[in-house]
Amino acid sequence: MSTEAVVDVGPVAHGGHCVARLDGQVVFVRHALPGERVRISITERTKTFLRADAVEVLDAAPGRVDAPCRYAGTCGGCDFQHVDPAVQRELLADVVREQRADWRGSRGTASWRPSRRRHWVGARGCSSQSTARAVQDCGGIVRTRSSR
Repeated sequence: MSTEAVVDVGPVAHGGHCVARLDGQVVFVRHALPGERVRISITERTKTFLRADAVEVLDAAPGRVDAPCRYAGTCGGCDFQHVDPAVQRELLADVVREQRADWRGSRGTASWRPSRRRHWVGARGCSSQSTARAVQDCGGIVRTRSSR
């Protein structure tokens, strides 16, 4: 299998990826949208799936926009900047619906209840354990140091 390939992108998955297939194997593709045809660069191979970045959009989906941040696609904090905000909400709702369907299938009905614990919310760099900080001219984040 070569390092680059062309795939048709399927549904959105958790973590800012979309699902595609290459020679029957599942590929989790970043920087793509459902319904697009993209050229990918494979970034990780496992026995059961591949991870890849879309490096060229051959046929764009209707919700694609130009990312407003010059760091988009490199820092890891802005997985959906290339997506119109209304379409972002639809895609994220699809992920939640799919996860709820999985919960119902294994545990009956699903319900949400707010947590009383305080949680620290932070961001990680793309595919890493690095913490991130705000960038003044971005409004997003970039990697600053490793948390390991």
